[in-house]
Amino acid sequence: MSSEVSSTNSDIQKPKEVFDATATNKTFQDDALPETDAQINDYLAKFLDMSENANENERHEKAMGLKEGLKTFPKAVIWSVILSATIIMEGYDINLLTSLFAFPGFAQKFVCQSTWVKS
Repeated sequence: MSSEVSSTNSDIQKPKEVFDATATNKTFQDDALPETDAQINDYLAKFLDMSENANENERHEKAMGLKEGLKTFPKAVIWSVILSATIIMEGYDINLLTSLFAFPGFAQKFVCQSTWVKS
C-alpha cells in the first residue's frame, strides 16, 4: 500500500489518494472529512453551538420545579410510577403471601386441604 500525504494550512493531514487492497489503480477520496479551513471552522462552530445548547438545557432542567417537571416530562413520570409500583408490589408479594399462609383462617379458605401435611 502506498499513499501520498498532502499538507493543508491546518495541522490535519489526510491521504491524497489511497490504493485498494487488490493493488489496482482505483483511488477514492474521503468526502466525509472537511477539506478547507472554512469547512473545519463551520463544523467546529456547529459542534460548539450544540454543546452550548446541551449545557443550557441541562441547567434549565436542574432549575425547574416539581410542577414544571411533571408537565414537561409526563411519560417519564408515568414510567417511573409504574416501575416503582411493580418493585414495591414484588416486595409485598414475597413477604405478604408467605405470612398469609401462616394464618389458619387463610389456609382453610384458600389452600387446598389435600395438600396439607398432617403431623
